[in-house]
Amino acid sequence: METAVERKCKIDQCKGRYRAKGYCTRHYRKWRKGAYRKTRYKCCTQPDCRKPMGLNGLCQEHRQAGEVSQKEIKTPEKSEESEKKEVEAEKTEILKEDQK
Repeated sequence: METAVERKCKIDQCKGRYRAKGYCTRHYRKWRKGAYRKTRYKCCTQPDCRKPMGLNGLCQEHRQAGEVSQKEIKTPEKSEESEKKEVEAEKTEILKEDQK
């Protein structure tokens, strides 16, 4: 009968016995509290934010901040080129109507 190889904590230089997710009891607790990069849940997509992901890949805080900033955004002013094109289109329409 083969003996099972005793699993060790995956943190370098830790000799603790394996508990779960590759960690010993001490490091497993830290992992559950979010101390390590790999979290228990999907995280917000904003840099350095480790809060749980909600709608649109953002945590509640960043989603609400985005909604506020979108309300503050004004409609962009038309460029000179687009205004010229609109004027020319109106002129051509008027000329077509005059020709009839």
